[in-house]
Amino acid sequence: MVTCAKEADGAMSDEDKKRAAHQVLVAHPDALRPSTPGRREAPIEDGLRATLRMLGKLTRERTVDAEDMRELLSTGVSHQQVEDALAVCAAFNTTDRLADAFGFELLSPAACDAGAKYLLRRGYR
Repeated sequence: MVTCAKEADGAMSDEDKKRAAHQVLVAHPDALRPSTPGRREAPIEDGLRATLRMLGKLTRERTVDAEDMRELLSTGVSHQQVEDALAVCAAFNTTDRLADAFGFELLSPAACDAGAKYLLRRGYR
């Protein structure tokens, strides 16, 4: 896991932040699901939590407004981070809808773990 020392001294790169967030989600896959008790206590920073909340609303309700964006930006998330998150959300939502339309089968937990380890090692290229 990316060390807290890097984050504390501000030397944490965007790539390290992505890896750290991914590692948290791999380690706690149920932490952000609505049916999971305690998801609000998941060990993630406020900006990421606010970003995921906004993306969840966008995915469920298909709309966000200026107030949602103001709330998100007030947590310290940059405009570029919002754009990046929206791009990733669009890609995943498109993939999910295509998978549903074509009847793709879900991977086993072991296959998901293998894929996560590969992505952590090689990154999203």
